[in-house]
Parts: sequence; C-alpha cells; structure tokens
Amino acid sequence: MKYAPVDNTSSPSPTRPPSRLRAIYDLFADRFHSLKSCPRELYVNFVLKFLESYSYFAISQLLVIYLHEEFGFTDIQAGTMYGLWGISITFWGLCFSGINDWLGVRKSLLVGLSISTFATLTLACISSRWSMYFALFGFYPIGTAMGIPMMTVAIRRYTNEVNRGFAYGLYYAVMNMAAFVSGPMIDFFYIFVGSGTGTTDGCGVGYLVGFIVGILVGLRVGAAVGYLVGFGVGGG
Repeated sequence: MKYAPVDNTSSPSPTRPPSRLRAIYDLFADRFHSLKSCPRELYVNFVLKFLESYSYFAISQLLVIYLHEEFGFTDIQAGTMYGLWGISITFWGLCFSGINDWLGVRKSLLVGLSISTFATLTLACISSRWSMYFALFGFYPIGTAMGIPMMTVAIRRYTNEVNRGFAYGLYYAVMNMAAFVSGPMIDFFYIFVGSGTGTTDGCGVGYLVGFIVGILVGLRVGAAVGYLVGFGVGGG
C-alpha cells in the first residue's frame, strides 16, 4: 500500500492585528511627528496658551472671594459682577476684532499681554472700588480680547492642512490642562500660605489673593518674554 507523502512544511501563522492601545499610540506618534515641520512659534504659542489659561481660570475661581472679602460686596453682588466680567470679555472681543486684524498676531499678542499684566497687577495692589472697576471691566478683558483670539489665529498660521486639526486639538488640550492645574495650585497656596497669616479677616484673604495674583503677574510677564523670544523673528 502506498501512502501519500506528508508535507512537513508548516503553514505560516496568520499575522496578528496590532492591539488597540498600540494603534492609538502609533496614531498619536504619527500626529506628533507631523508637527516637526512646524516652526518653533507654534510651540511658543502652546506655552502662551497654558499660561494665559492658567491665569484666567485661577482668577475666575478667586474673583468672587476677592470681591467679597476685599471690597465688601455681598455674595449676590459678587456673583453678578462675575457674570458681568465674562460679558465684558465678549463685548471687548467684538469691539477689538478689527484692531486685532489690523495689528496682526505678533503686535496684538504683545499689546494684549502687556495690558493684561497691568490689569492683574492693579487688581493685586488697589483698594479703590473705581480702580477695580476699570481693571476688571476695562483693562483685563481688553487684554484678554486681544490675546486669546490671536493665539487661535497663530495655530492656523504655523500649521498646514495635514497637521492643523491635531494642532487645534492639542491647543485646547493645553487649555484644559491649565484649568486642571489652577485649582490644586490655589489650594496649595491657601493651605501653605493663607493659613500662615494667622488671621481669618479681610487682611489675611487679601494677603492670599495678592500673593496668588502676584504669581499670575509673573506668569504673564514670563509669557510676554517667551513671546518676544519665540515670535520676534516672525512677522506681524
């Protein structure tokens, strides 16, 4: 009896598809790799966005306490002023949109950050209600209106059609990261600085708020310096 020859060659094993985590990692790695062709101004813009967002979210969390303890506003009055502060940012944003286009990205950011620095420093040092009104509803929202929109424009300017969508996603991820950091930072200063004042009256809170706002001023100055270094070679 004859038997058919046995084929001892092993059949190739089927290729395993990459795991889901591996696929996600490869996707992000490819997207980050696409940003290598972008100029350094894009990365400076990400840093500016983090600092600006940190400043905004930290002040937004402190503002009602600041108005209540430093200027004697009731909770309802302080809450109303908080809402008006947000409305003023939108109002000045509409008013300065044409000026932003005329000045360009570089000049608008420089002017906006400078105004915001002055406004934040004013809020940290003043005791007059009228000065607070001008800083809170005038200078600060004007600086914000000139800064934030032009950061968004800068993303479009320094990216291309391939990586622009990912760059915008990273831009807003940086904003959310700053919002996440601002809360724990306030708690840190409250626990390790505020409790060390030994008082619970307006002076103690004033010291705490002034200290934190001083930190924010430093961040804004650092952002302005970073912008001068990063965008100094760019056009307006």
